[in-house]
Amino acid sequence: MSNRSKARKRDRLYWREGRAWGDFRDYADVGGRREALVAEGTKQATSDEDLARVLLGRRLEVLDGKRRGRVMHGERKEASLASVARLDLLAKADSKKPTAEHLTELERRLRVALAFLGGAAARSRRRVRAAGSCG
Repeated sequence: MSNRSKARKRDRLYWREGRAWGDFRDYADVGGRREALVAEGTKQATSDEDLARVLLGRRLEVLDGKRRGRVMHGERKEASLASVARLDLLAKADSKKPTAEHLTELERRLRVALAFLGGAAARSRRRVRAAGSCG
């Protein structure tokens, strides 16, 4: 039996003054902390345990999605090659490192590459996954 299976499963749900809170500190890298479990449209943390468990699960799904790049939860980051090329050119222009001539030539080469890869009609069908996404 591994150490992982021997580890005690902890309950993230805890109570303060009769109100439900969730402990998401192990997701601190994506914004997790101790949080009041507040239902939409209310101002206070819930006092209903069943609702608290639902809110806890939803928050865990959001935090887990952020950590895993949303792939497991059905959300994928995608961008067209043309939009990525545009953002790259803008970032280079903002850095003020390349000359105007260099940027002009780079833009020309990107247009040729985009035309070769499928032109305007195929651009919307061909997708490139953004960095950090899987699957």
